[in-house]
Amino acid sequence: MHPAPDHLDVVAAETFGRDAVMFQDLLSFMTTVSLVLWAVVLLTAIVRFVACHVLYRRRDLRTSPGGQPHPGGG
Repeated sequence: MHPAPDHLDVVAAETFGRDAVMFQDLLSFMTTVSLVLWAVVLLTAIVRFVACHVLYRRRDLRTSPGGQPHPGGG
């Protein structure tokens, strides 16, 4: 049997190749996370503006042209 080496010979090209692949994977993951978060932000903004428009339109429909609420409108 051979004795255990005191150090490991690592070829720089192999290490660089592995690091490059890991970096590409990390970059891809961060791109995906960024796109998902922007999609959530846009969806939240759309829901907010649609909900505000619906709520304010209902409030406008409940008031008479003179600004007084209808008798049964609450």
